Amino acid sequence: DLVLRRKWATAFYYAATYSLGILIWLFWLKVFRPEFTEQAVAWFTFPSILSCVLRLVDLVNFCSWNHPLMFILPVCAIWYFKLLPRFQKLLLISIATNFLWYLNFPYIQGHGWGFRYFTPSLCTIVLTLPFIAHLLEEAGFKKIIYQLAVWGSAVVILVQIPLASVTAYQLSKPFADANQYLDEQEAEFLIIPSSQVWYSVDLVRNGPLVFRQPYRLSDMSLTPESTDRLLESGRGRLVDPQELTALGLSHWDQPQQNEGEKDNGSASTSE
Repeated sequence: DLVLRRKWATAFYYAATYSLGILIWLFWLKVFRPEFTEQAVAWFTFPSILSCVLRLVDLVNFCSWNHPLMFILPVCAIWYFKLLPRFQKLLLISIATNFLWYLNFPYIQGHGWGFRYFTPSLCTIVLTLPFIAHLLEEAGFKKIIYQLAVWGSAVVILVQIPLASVTAYQLSKPFADANQYLDEQEAEFLIIPSSQVWYSVDLVRNGPLVFRQPYRLSDMSLTPESTDRLLESGRGRLVDPQELTALGLSHWDQPQQNEGEKDNGSASTSE
């Protein structure tokens, strides 16, 4: 929009600011996580057919967590695109750009909660809805829009919210139980088997002031040598994967590689 209005100084300012932020992030990655630098640059590749299909499945899953009108109206706006104000056109273009940008992101949604990279577009979609609804009302679809709003709200209240609540409970309960179990352990340091237990890296949560013990460490953030030294000192304990799977967590299909290895790739970076 700034370029279209020829606000060159403002456009240059924002472009420079965002570019600087990206460069700072890459510099931080190169200094503190050098093993992931090349991988991060290679994350965005030309999409394969399978990647496109997976993204569409992710998008459908994502839509199922929101009101139907959130996605029906923007699709209808394609037919009335020329009638929209320029600002609304730019909003729709930004939504499409966001989807196309992550179309070539090679990693699937680990938790299966839908297209989470598309979540920032929700606010943009909300901003477009009143204008699209107004255009459709003028085109004679007022009754249909109201029916969709009512029935869509009924589906949200009677189906989506209960289903989402049950799904969220089933997914989070094993992690909550594991978190409580780890707090009850008597050790100064606990080494979490993140490389073997699915998303157990999410259990590595320490308070900002690090007053509470035991302190939690991920086995993927430690080299074998540092792990051995910690265990030999008697200050640390390596949590057995069976302790966590007994609480409902799952094994990885394939063990994740340790960050100390050159060709590693951890779950925390892919998701």
